[in-house]
Amino acid sequence: RNGGSPQLVATIPTGAEPHGIWPSPDNTRVYVCLENQDAVQVIDTASNSVIKTVPIGQMPQALVYVANAVPSGAGRNGLTQQGLNLRVEASAIAVLGGGEANVVLRQLINVDSVEVNAQGLTPGAKYQVYAVKDDGTRQLIADFVGDAKGKGLVNPLLKFFAAGFSRVEVQIQ
Repeated sequence: RNGGSPQLVATIPTGAEPHGIWPSPDNTRVYVCLENQDAVQVIDTASNSVIKTVPIGQMPQALVYVANAVPSGAGRNGLTQQGLNLRVEASAIAVLGGGEANVVLRQLINVDSVEVNAQGLTPGAKYQVYAVKDDGTRQLIADFVGDAKGKGLVNPLLKFFAAGFSRVEVQIQ
């Protein structure tokens, strides 16, 4: 709205871990980076809905859109495809023993990242993180202690997908 105080006009659900918004020059689109989906979502401002999700590479945290920045040619000099088209899965899970965790499984080159960001934990309690196969086979991949605010973060690197693991479990020790 022009002038006056800003007002909330819509709440639009997006993907995992959005970082900021960037409008198109004509204000018909808004672009939102999704750190834990390795993508950018395109929102149509007329319908206030996501109309496209574009894979853009590993862990985007910022996006700068400059209209007509490349007046001719492809404009891709110096760009790489870091993490483009590699597997990434984000989910929320319950922590066995209380709490919850956001888990991001990200395929990297030669290794995979398992990011576990937990909250609602017992401060000072010890927790274990397991990689789990569909047949129930479990492997301990990390442990941590709930901090004073009941939070914990670990990010072990391992061959998660190549070893046949399909999910993560977090439990109090």
